[in-house]
Amino acid sequence: MSPPSALTPFVPGSTAISSGNGVSTGIVTITAPLTAWTLTAADSNTGANAGHLVRGASCSQGASTLAQPLSMTVSPVPTFTTASSSGPVSLGASGQTVATGTGSGVANTNYSQVIGSSEQLLVGCTYSVTVAFTLS
Repeated sequence: MSPPSALTPFVPGSTAISSGNGVSTGIVTITAPLTAWTLTAADSNTGANAGHLVRGASCSQGASTLAQPLSMTVSPVPTFTTASSSGPVSLGASGQTVATGTGSGVANTNYSQVIGSSEQLLVGCTYSVTVAFTLS
């Protein structure tokens, strides 16, 4: 998997996205036989904040987690035998189906994060989440 470089604009009262404005989308490579497959995504953190961006250890102030979960869309490119996206899904502790299909190829991943107008973010602090993809 190749992650996107950043979510922008990452400021209170906005929806930060990973596409557009020259920011790259992520890429997932799917290698599967012609049998049907399902791609799921989940936060590797299964605790109370699963699905939410968490403040990095280098910052001690500002929102420790963002209030809304990260939303993602996986869009298979036309190299698959058949494939379809599940549309936008909210990341959580349990696997959410993000795409289905047959064959092998790549899929683009786009992320969006709603940031509430009252959430306090400090300049220079990073927020992250680890997304685990499962092909079954």
